[in-house]
Parts: sequence; structure tokens; C-alpha cells
Amino acid sequence: MIVKEQFRRGPALGREPHYLPAAIYNRSRLLLAHSDTGCVFVPIRNLQYQAVIDHEEIIFVDGIGPRVVQVAWEGFRPQTRQGLDEPVPYDRVTYHPDAREIEPRLQG
Repeated sequence: MIVKEQFRRGPALGREPHYLPAAIYNRSRLLLAHSDTGCVFVPIRNLQYQAVIDHEEIIFVDGIGPRVVQVAWEGFRPQTRQGLDEPVPYDRVTYHPDAREIEPRLQG
């Protein structure tokens, strides 16, 4: 069964360069490689969030409220790393004022 979800995205409040630990990036690519639909939905229960992984970005949506994107990790540049165990640079785009507070917990 295929379920379609639609998410809203407001204007970006900020964009900052960051690094994603290799283990998280590599795991996200493995999950995506096993997907038949080109995207993966991952619940983050302790935050009440849902991560949506596709080939271009990872978005984080509040799992309780309306389907509004809070944070997006985009512009992954894995080709810049020398080995699979090195972090991957990306851009963190925030769409909600409280998004900066949850960022450390998203990578945890």
C-alpha cells in the first residue's frame, strides 16, 4: 500500500553549514537504497518528530501537529570526504523558530 503525504514549508528563517556524522549519513543512504518508493519515513519517538529521507534532503516534521517542515538538511556533499568514516557537509535550513533547539537532539 502506498500512502501519499504532503508537507508544507514556510519561508526559511536561516541557513547554516554543518557536518553530519558519517554513521548517520551512511545509515540514511542504506535505508534509502532499500526503499521502493524513493523516500523513507523514520519516526523519532523521543522528540515526537518524523524524518523524511529522500535523495536530495532529509526533512523533519512535527509528528503531532500539522505537517509543516521544521528543519531540512540539504545539499549533502559526500564527495568532499576522503573516506566513508568522515562526516558529510550539508546545509541546515530552519523553518521554525524553535528548530535550533532540537537540532542537537536530531543528530543524537
